[in-house]
Amino acid sequence: MRRWVCSMAAFATITTALLAVSQSPAALPITIDGKFDTATEHLLVPVTIGGHRFWCNPDTGYSALVALDPVKAVSAGLQVAAGVSTPNGNPGSSGVSAISVDLVVGGVTFANQSISLRKFAEAADMDMDCIFGVALLRRFVVEFDYAKPGIVLYERSTYQPVAGTERIPLVFYTNPRVPFVDIQVSFSAGPPESLRVVPDTGTSFYGAIMVGGAADR
Repeated sequence: MRRWVCSMAAFATITTALLAVSQSPAALPITIDGKFDTATEHLLVPVTIGGHRFWCNPDTGYSALVALDPVKAVSAGLQVAAGVSTPNGNPGSSGVSAISVDLVVGGVTFANQSISLRKFAEAADMDMDCIFGVALLRRFVVEFDYAKPGIVLYERSTYQPVAGTERIPLVFYTNPRVPFVDIQVSFSAGPPESLRVVPDTGTSFYGAIMVGGAADR
């Protein structure tokens, strides 16, 4: 069984958690059945954007942002506007298209959510229509189940991790919605490297990506 949960205070290896002002669902926990993208192996879950159903990747490294493939948006008949601010409050780049519509994840409604329109990499068999940052769901504990696959939303105040769960502290910098964790990587030659990394569910194909000084070392 492969699971992980992430919370603002701790990070679990088998179950991961992150917290958002939204309409509360009728009952918790909420199980959202998903699937794996055939091209990237990303975990995908169904969401509703502007009344239309799309397959989204819940991305722990994507803050509280939401991006939708523009071709899929046009096909669904969604209206597009330019230069809309991002959910982080930053103005949209010039010429960047965006929409502001209701977003529903597992029955939880985010009214007038700003969603950027972003062209994803071309892949004939890609199932992914959109990406949403898991920090959008920071009101909940979010459990990722890579065996089923899918995610489960729990009430933070009553959540109890399963027996044997390992807690790993989260580190935050200027963006309180993107977590970092400290890890050690061992190589065939030389001493182990201590690294601070983003535990990013939106990264596919690689076990880890190193940049800057870590890549040089």
